[in-house]
Amino acid sequence: MKEQQPPCSTLARRPNSSISCTMTDSTVREKLEIKGSQRGCQNQEDKREGSLETQYNEKKNLYTLMVKQFEKKQKVIKDHYKLLEELRKNIQNNCGKELEPLEPVVIVDIEPPFRVENDTTVSTKAVDKRSVITFETTIRNDMQIDFSEFYNTVDANLNQSREIWLQLIPVIMKSRRDLIKKIMELNPEEDVSDFIQDMGLELSIENAKYCSKVKLDELSAYLNKLYSNRETLKHELKVLLDSEKLSALIMRDYKEMVMRLKQVEEELTKEKIRTEDLMERRNLMEKKHQAGEKKIEELQQINAELQNELSQLNFQMKSLKQREFTNRRIGGIKQKELKDLKEKSDLLKAMENHITELTNEHNAHTRSTQRKIEELEQRVIEKEEALKTQSQITESLKISLQEAEEKIQHVREKKKVFADMVDQTKQILRGTSPTKREEQLWIELEATKIIVKGYQDQLSKATEERNKMLLKFQTISEDKSNENVERLAAELVRKEEIIHNLKNQVTELQTACEDHSMKYNKLLAQVKEVHEKMDGKLDAASLSKQLGNIKMQKKELQEVVKELVSHNEELETALVQRSLELDQRDRLVKQQCNLLKMRDELTDLVRSKDEAQFHGVRKIMEQNSVWEKKAEKIYKDLEKKANELDNMYKVLVEKQKQVVKLTKLVKTMEDQQTRAQEQRVRFESKIAELQRQLSEGTQRATKSQFFDHD
Repeated sequence: MKEQQPPCSTLARRPNSSISCTMTDSTVREKLEIKGSQRGCQNQEDKREGSLETQYNEKKNLYTLMVKQFEKKQKVIKDHYKLLEELRKNIQNNCGKELEPLEPVVIVDIEPPFRVENDTTVSTKAVDKRSVITFETTIRNDMQIDFSEFYNTVDANLNQSREIWLQLIPVIMKSRRDLIKKIMELNPEEDVSDFIQDMGLELSIENAKYCSKVKLDELSAYLNKLYSNRETLKHELKVLLDSEKLSALIMRDYKEMVMRLKQVEEELTKEKIRTEDLMERRNLMEKKHQAGEKKIEELQQINAELQNELSQLNFQMKSLKQREFTNRRIGGIKQKELKDLKEKSDLLKAMENHITELTNEHNAHTRSTQRKIEELEQRVIEKEEALKTQSQITESLKISLQEAEEKIQHVREKKKVFADMVDQTKQILRGTSPTKREEQLWIELEATKIIVKGYQDQLSKATEERNKMLLKFQTISEDKSNENVERLAAELVRKEEIIHNLKNQVTELQTACEDHSMKYNKLLAQVKEVHEKMDGKLDAASLSKQLGNIKMQKKELQEVVKELVSHNEELETALVQRSLELDQRDRLVKQQCNLLKMRDELTDLVRSKDEAQFHGVRKIMEQNSVWEKKAEKIYKDLEKKANELDNMYKVLVEKQKQVVKLTKLVKTMEDQQTRAQEQRVRFESKIAELQRQLSEGTQRATKSQFFDHD
């Protein structure tokens, strides 16, 4: 609708033309600012590249210096190696023994990773990737000068010389003293201490090779020779020591140089990687710059087109002004336009009526939804009441089970009384009377049974109290009151301690009963027959009734669970219906939005008319704004209702969780009932065994009495 406006619409929008001109100027300024920022980025990148090139050249010069120092160290090592070979030859000539040859020194010729030229200002682009090499091979073929073999041979010779010297000490001491006297006479001014020490070492080495017990005269001549060569040997030994020290220092410097070379290589590789990354970034920036220039050219073209369009629009504005003057002279045209306006106002009124109808429908829908929500709340309350009644039914069932157990105990007491009566009658008929000891034991047994029953009653009561406390704890945990929870937890702990103590007492009594049963195995044999007959009849009747009651309870609980499942299904269907209703409301809102768009378009058409007519339309616009506010309020109400429905759904989910918890509780109650029945059966079997043992004991006692009478 906006694209097909009449030419009159441009007259009502005179200020917009100036705005469009200012917009074009602002776009041109923004383009110029973008160009300036791009040029600033390029200058920064050029500076970074220049700094990186200077760093690279500095690192390269440092590398060349390190290589030169390394070559100097290699030359020094060669010189020292030559001196060592000469010294070894002199020692061989003097000692007369051939030494093992030294290992040849491996001297590595290191090539730089790039061509070193006189011009140090080499660009990063000229560096070849293949020029980068690693120095692992040079480090593996490192020059290592070890004098270990030479020292081992000297030590072996010294050991041999010491052994020989110990044999020749008494013979040589005299000749040594004579030599010292002669030396003192020849040069009394010089210090002879160093010479004496050197002489001791030299004599120990050479006397071990050439001296013997027979050739003492040759020793004196040999010593004279050594005296003549003393200064040369001292010089050679000093050179050896200096060479060893220098070799150690050279090896240390060599290792340091290798480490530095490694570091320099790593730094060079890192800088090459950085330069490559920078080159890639530079290429990307150049591409972006080119794309930006293209966009700027396109925008300039668009700007030129817009300026042409503006000139055309200005020309059209002038022509439209002339037409307006002509149209104002013509009155018939105005009357027609007024009629059109009236028709459009009627249309607006019809639209307003339609909007009111839609709002009424919306209100009716909201009321119906509120009613349905209230009905659902009432249903939820009813279901909660039903759950409460079911919980009361379960409690009543528990009470009925307890009453049934009490009845069973009462019947058992009656059985015992009947058995006692039968025993008394049989004893009277046979004319046998129990002894005082038997009567005392019988009384103790009955007392222990009564105590056991009392403790069992206490246990049952404690378990009932525990279950009640658990129910209270569950109800109060829903209220989330910390004080009640702590109080109930303390009560639970106390009750559990009481139950534990009662169980311990029961175990003690059971042990006591077992001890008494060992004593009473010889008593009451005739009670078993009558008791078994009565037990068979009474147990059959009581157990059948109990099983029937339990089955009925199970059926009732299953029906309750089915009702809960059906209730959940109903709630799910209600939720689906509500979701459908919300979809319908969304559609209505969309229709209203479309109507509002149509209204906006009509108002745009009305605005294109004269200024006098525009004042009349302003009132309609104000009314429409009021309707828009009302529509916004309605939309907010819809959102609130949707949120309320979401909250209701969350509440329903929580109720479902509570139902699941209740079903679990019902299952736990059933498990507890089954366990209680199993315990009851076990206790009955134990009591039957005790009674059987008592009956066997009585039979044996009666037999023994019968044989005594015979």
